[in-house]
Amino acid sequence: MPKTPRASADIERGRKHESRVVTRLTVGAALGSAAGALAGLVVGLIVTQTTGPLVTCILVGLIGLGGLGALWGRMAGLESPGPSEEPMQTEHSLAEPAATREQRSPHRAEW
Repeated sequence: MPKTPRASADIERGRKHESRVVTRLTVGAALGSAAGALAGLVVGLIVTQTTGPLVTCILVGLIGLGGLGALWGRMAGLESPGPSEEPMQTEHSLAEPAATREQRSPHRAEW
């Protein structure tokens, strides 16, 4: 079955979205991990002078802020790329009329 231009555009848009989300997720996780490791090192040096707890502080900061950075990056990847590149933007966005009256469900009871 041949692909229509609309299907090709949807596939391309999906690839761009996936690429943007993965890139921002990776960057967020990397920056969060680096900041977490640095924060863990500083806290570990202030609180303790032995190696075991220092490494634990570094790992806790790395994992905690790395996860937070990944979450933040994932959420940033869901944002629209720009005003002229909206995901649902179409050539004829006003071709279909908007709803002009409230539509009621036939299964909804009237009070």
